[in-house]
Amino acid sequence: MAELAETPAVRLFVERVADVKPGFGVKADNAGAVVEICRRLDGLPLALELAAARMRLLSADALLALLGERLRLLAGGPVDALDRHRTLRAAIAWSYDLLPPGEQILFRRLAVFAGGFDLEAATAVAGGGTRSRR
Repeated sequence: MAELAETPAVRLFVERVADVKPGFGVKADNAGAVVEICRRLDGLPLALELAAARMRLLSADALLALLGERLRLLAGGPVDALDRHRTLRAAIAWSYDLLPPGEQILFRRLAVFAGGFDLEAATAVAGGGTRSRR
């Protein structure tokens, strides 16, 4: 249990949950859900912090059950934060908007993959590069 609690994503999540739910920690009854929450959020710090804020009213199991709608769930960050840090959707949109147009096209094409892809699959959907306008 102690080793699990020291992984960076789990440690950040637990620290942020403790901010809203004092005394929270990884225990036998919540360890599986905590690890799965961190895994589903890919260990992304903003996602973990937004999810941890939801733990004020939810158990780890309840939060995990709601993560199917993570872009809707992970909203409403601190009111004093930059807009792009208040929701996961805003952070993704801000990052996307920073890409040059050709890379935005490539990003949209790669969005057809759920989970991941290899170089061969990426090349097939990229149409030979990022310069195309489709």
